[in-house]
Amino acid sequence: RLGQSNYSVVLHGIGRFQIEELEGLEPFMRATVRRIVDVPSKDGAIIALGAALRESTRKLLEALPNLPKETVSVLDNVRDDATLADLVTANLELENVSPADKQAVLETFDPKERIEKVLAIVKRQLEVFQVRKNVTSMVADEGKTQREQVLRQQMRSIKEDLGEASEDDDLEELRE
Repeated sequence: RLGQSNYSVVLHGIGRFQIEELEGLEPFMRATVRRIVDVPSKDGAIIALGAALRESTRKLLEALPNLPKETVSVLDNVRDDATLADLVTANLELENVSPADKQAVLETFDPKERIEKVLAIVKRQLEVFQVRKNVTSMVADEGKTQREQVLRQQMRSIKEDLGEASEDDDLEELRE
């Protein structure tokens, strides 16, 4: 309970299922379902994708501010790569990941395809962080250059006021 009429519910899924037949909506939803069991795979492609997902997620977690350092160690404790994909999808609150993206991962039964989708999401987010970092750096550099120009102009004005201005200053500026 978070307040007078405000609640928070945390759900933890224990498996995937596919709806075979919808039986009704009242008084609650009912359906015949078939459980989808993930079998850990020894497939080289899945192992490689899992390693790439682990590494990309590690980089992403390092880029996120205010994240406990222990979070990264969780990546090494998850043995199954498809489970890792589910964990990453469920727990990363990223600004460029829509609920539809998360739902698409949830609905993907094939482990390889699921890992590929999550890897694409993580890589996209890494690109966003990199672009943001580059823009911040460019703005900082531009601000520094503008500040230097303002300071040079102020120095020139002070020298002129003191009668110390010379043509050498203008030549030096042109050289720069």
